[in-house]
Amino acid sequence: MQVDKISVKNFRNLPPQEITFEPQINVICGSNGMGKTNLLESIYFASIGRSPRTRKDSECIAFGAHTANINLQYFRSNLPRSIDITFGSRQTKSLILDGTPTPKISEIVGNFGSVYFSPDETQIVRGSPSFRRRFIDIINCQISREYMQALSRYQHAISQRNNYLKNIKPLEYTLELESWDQEIAKYCAFVIKRRALFIQQLSTIASEIHKNLSNGIESISLQYNTILDTPNQKPLDEIIYTYQSGARSNFQKDKILGYSTFGAHNDDFDITLNYIDAINKDNAQSISIRRAGSLGQQRTATLSLKLAEVEILSNEYGEPPVLLLDDVLGELDIIRRQKLLEYCKLYQTIITCTEWHDELPATIFSVKNGVVQRSTQEKKL
Repeated sequence: MQVDKISVKNFRNLPPQEITFEPQINVICGSNGMGKTNLLESIYFASIGRSPRTRKDSECIAFGAHTANINLQYFRSNLPRSIDITFGSRQTKSLILDGTPTPKISEIVGNFGSVYFSPDETQIVRGSPSFRRRFIDIINCQISREYMQALSRYQHAISQRNNYLKNIKPLEYTLELESWDQEIAKYCAFVIKRRALFIQQLSTIASEIHKNLSNGIESISLQYNTILDTPNQKPLDEIIYTYQSGARSNFQKDKILGYSTFGAHNDDFDITLNYIDAINKDNAQSISIRRAGSLGQQRTATLSLKLAEVEILSNEYGEPPVLLLDDVLGELDIIRRQKLLEYCKLYQTIITCTEWHDELPATIFSVKNGVVQRSTQEKKL
């Protein structure tokens, strides 16, 4: 996959403009606050139909404007494709895919693949479980419409269940609630099964990438936490039964609290950092990276997860997604920076930074007050 060009209008501080990219490494240089991050945000917005930085579309609209527009021209399987998104402050979106209007964001997701990494993404490692759920859900929604539909229906059904608990406050577990839980259980089981298999795959790939980024000193492993153990080894019927019995047994607590305490909406996964002792493997140590890892280790672990996401999407799409790196290189030591740039050579990559000193072939852009211009200097050879 490859971005050809992007046009923006009233998107954050970016004035109306069109930027054309090259197939390999593109570097966006500029001082802080000039609009580098906003440019990457607009590209990723076209990928998943929303911002990676905020849940409110209105925050992405330029001051004084009522609507914003993103038009992305890209290549997939060497064929020209396009995504056009216009959105307003009242949460309305106009979506056009390859020239044809579509009413659903779900029709946009999965067409253009990109992976976004910024310093804020370390919340995946050190933040609350919601950041980790969002991470795995976005990837799975890009590669499986069935997962996207099951997740959406599950979330809607749980919301309805919560409203029922808050407003009606039944004294006992009713037949109506039992009927709802039977329906919820199907979606819950599908989501859990898919997440379990995905995290198993993600753990294997991310561990090898982390080992490479850390020059063989460290690896990471992931452990999925949900309503039952080893769900990847369980049939769907067993997961369905576990949810139904758990929802019933937790009813009294749910009634008091006014929300559902049992289900896939509370899922999480642990990330363990493993120190590798090449001489004496008995001395190898492991820690919870969220609780005891340094900021540098957390940053590297997040980057490992993101590069694993690139590999997974590459396998699913049959071609690599676009890699979007926002102000990342300056936060890495020399070895990890060099290792990361080796990965960048494999994909179309768009990197933002304040200065570019790496001796690596790249097309350089400058950005000032939101205006992006290709540098007059030639590509580094």
